[in-house]
Amino acid sequence: MNDYHQDKSVSEGMGLRQGLTSYGDPQISLFLRKLARIFFFANEYVLTGFDVNEKDTEEMIKAQPVDVVVAIGGCDETVPAQIMGSLSANKPVLPLVVGPMMTGSFRGQRIGACTDCGNNWAAYRAGELEIEDIAAINSELAPTAGTCGVMGTASTMACICAALGMMPLEGASAPAVSAARIRIAESTGSVAVSLATDCTRRPQMVLDRKSFINVIIVLQAIGGSTNAIVHLLAIANRYPQLAGTITLDTINEVGVQTPLLVDLKTER
Repeated sequence: MNDYHQDKSVSEGMGLRQGLTSYGDPQISLFLRKLARIFFFANEYVLTGFDVNEKDTEEMIKAQPVDVVVAIGGCDETVPAQIMGSLSANKPVLPLVVGPMMTGSFRGQRIGACTDCGNNWAAYRAGELEIEDIAAINSELAPTAGTCGVMGTASTMACICAALGMMPLEGASAPAVSAARIRIAESTGSVAVSLATDCTRRPQMVLDRKSFINVIIVLQAIGGSTNAIVHLLAIANRYPQLAGTITLDTINEVGVQTPLLVDLKTER
């Protein structure tokens, strides 16, 4: 709890806090809230959890006397919920995603969670793999910290954050365990301090319809998760001036004109 004593400066360290203390802000208060998919039964209440995450983020930001928000997230619904809640609160927000985990290997094939969880378990149930194979696969599915290493919702939403101009481009894809993550965190901290003194950088003052069209182009070009369509429409419709202007037809119109540039393994 020492971090919450405002009469003490935070200790010099690496990452986000170094970026803050190095750029004129020796104090930082952090508040955390967690409601991840693992707390739900299967996937039956995923969107319910998303709504709770979003509302909790929005109300927490509104209730706290903060000038700028660094939203630390990663998996699936956490990032879009943080974005939507932050944008609704309309305070400067900087997503800081944790990055994807490294991939593993099984019989010469690159594997990664969670896509290869399902297909290999199905192969085991079909008698194509032995239980020893499943044990070997389990040790390789999540070999490091980070979000799923495939083009699932987590990686897609990270790319969307970058396409919106809300975080450094490198922040969308650098692995969680890479040294780049430290540099990205430090950069985010320094930008946070500059945003705190610039009242013209509120999300609803910066992002417009062109911003979201650009995101749709990126989404189509990277072959991103279809979940991102749901999240993107929800985020865009939180803007009074954008409500109803970004639709499924919009996404389809952009999609037919956008080539697939990044062909990665998708989420299941």
